[in-house]
Amino acid sequence: MSAAEVGARLTPYELAFADTPFEAEGFPAIREEAEARGVDDTTPERFLLLAEVGRLLRELDAPGASLEPMGMLLFHSYHFWREGKPVYVVEPELARALPRMTLPADAPAFGPPGPAGYIQLPRNLYWARVDEAAAPEPVDGLFWTMKGADGTSRTAERVDVLLALGLRPGRAGFSVIPVGEPLHGRSLVVWASGKARPEGEDFANVLPGGELSGLFAVTTAAEALKLLALVAWYVAGHPDSVSDIVAPTPPAPAPSPHALPPSELPYRRIRAVSADG
Repeated sequence: MSAAEVGARLTPYELAFADTPFEAEGFPAIREEAEARGVDDTTPERFLLLAEVGRLLRELDAPGASLEPMGMLLFHSYHFWREGKPVYVVEPELARALPRMTLPADAPAFGPPGPAGYIQLPRNLYWARVDEAAAPEPVDGLFWTMKGADGTSRTAERVDVLLALGLRPGRAGFSVIPVGEPLHGRSLVVWASGKARPEGEDFANVLPGGELSGLFAVTTAAEALKLLALVAWYVAGHPDSVSDIVAPTPPAPAPSPHALPPSELPYRRIRAVSADG
């Protein structure tokens, strides 16, 4: 792996559900129940009403205030598992360029590269907070779920995103920010091309001195959706930006005491490509 190539870090899915009864028994049971009842489990409201989902949430023992984010973590993790656990690692050059990208007025419809997956960002580059009273935390990445998406001119009824924040050694869990919006048969163009922050530039830094390090922030739900949309638009327009599947490395310690260990999941890299490829 060259210095420009970045490997996948331990993902929120692995931290929460890998090699647990949730993965081995719970997720298959959700799929079986949804299929038996004919329930569209890509709609969060219907997913959360499944009996098996209720049972798993009780096992997680989520307090009332945490029920929605915990339910949405379960929702996205289930769809991530169901789609084969696709992980996409955005390389730093592209991650820094995304906020400056603008779509042409005639941009065709597009969707993410699959119905569900996880996009991992460079460490400590994007920041967010779960609410105004909370301290900012680094965004590890985002889960997405969008029924029918495959990277082409696909539309959908809704799109859901879950930001994962604050993954670090020594912390038992992490923070999440769930975002979901109806698309009403449209594609992600509407989110990639629109203004996402009421005041100031989209993704502008909010940390003291962070602009000196080129940091970005996700402060609104629209910015979370726009981040997914920009990655999806770039991948749809530059298929060669996506690498072949990279096999996971054998279990290894973290590269430093302040970093997470490598992921044990296969992944693809998304790199910036020049105009001539």
